[in-house]
Amino acid sequence: MNAVTLFNHSINLNIQQHSFSFPPAAHPKWPRASSSSIRRRNPSNGTRPSSSPLVVEVESKAVSDSEQTPPPSVARRLILLRHANSSWVDPSLKDHDRPLSERGQADAVKVSLKLQQLGWIPQLILSSNAVRTRETLTIMQQQVRGFLEAEVHYISSFYSIAAMDGQTAEHLQHIVCNYSRDDILTVMCMGHNRGWEEAASMFTGASIELKTCNAALLETTGKSWDELTSARGHTLRCSHYLPSPFPDDVSLPCVIYCHGNSGCRADANEAAVMLLPSNITVFTLDFSGSGLSEVCNFFFPAQRYDLKIVVSYLRSKKQISRIGLWGRSMGAVTWYIVLSFVGSSLG
Repeated sequence: MNAVTLFNHSINLNIQQHSFSFPPAAHPKWPRASSSSIRRRNPSNGTRPSSSPLVVEVESKAVSDSEQTPPPSVARRLILLRHANSSWVDPSLKDHDRPLSERGQADAVKVSLKLQQLGWIPQLILSSNAVRTRETLTIMQQQVRGFLEAEVHYISSFYSIAAMDGQTAEHLQHIVCNYSRDDILTVMCMGHNRGWEEAASMFTGASIELKTCNAALLETTGKSWDELTSARGHTLRCSHYLPSPFPDDVSLPCVIYCHGNSGCRADANEAAVMLLPSNITVFTLDFSGSGLSEVCNFFFPAQRYDLKIVVSYLRSKKQISRIGLWGRSMGAVTWYIVLSFVGSSLG
């Protein structure tokens, strides 16, 4: 990944440019098929299908004739801008109601002119409704006509979501897709740390620091904003250890083994040896970029989405009664994060 960082100490301006991809959608509808390959696949007609583009394939299955080359994609740009510096002069004000400081007002002027100079003028602006964020946008609109001409929506959840660990990136995807249209090529989201900094880092796979009035400039390609949240033709290689013979008309518990950094699904052998005698099946996968799974262009937490896909797949299987997780190193961190999304009970 190539990145360009522009920093000017005199105005506290940090414009960081990166390529990025939104993570894939995590609500698949799986066909019933035995497989050791899970494939994310783009819809063939350029529109989002009613069922998920995620399918399970038998490894020997040829690519369907219906998978055609998608129409050309266009560059789509996302600006993640943190509000300008705020004032703490009046301690009686709620955090939501604090205005900009004099420094913040000056920085808002400068960042608007810098974005204009770089040619990053949004057609759609989605902003927190906090006073300091509104004032930042108002000053930018006064300085550069392009910001005034953009469509603006104030999103109250941007204020609260930024304080929740691991929630902002996914929330931003949802909001951007809800408010954008295919003809909108540049979107600016204005909000707060730590969420904005975390989302920028997750989208790019780089460590991004966003001080007040700093912007991360993210660029990727796609036919639509909605497409960027769906499949990108990525295959996960998986194995499912079952007792032999498998008991008829009986549902068995399953443990998903999550390998560590630099590991692969073969590491699950030790778990299978321990669990199979107790009629507990073991499902394991090569996380994105590990083992035989394909390397994806998503940010580091792609493993989180890999695991969510596997959980959804196993939940659809009648042979599986309950689901447990076994993680090593990176795998342990991954399943811990996923628990916040799929619930502590996976049964």
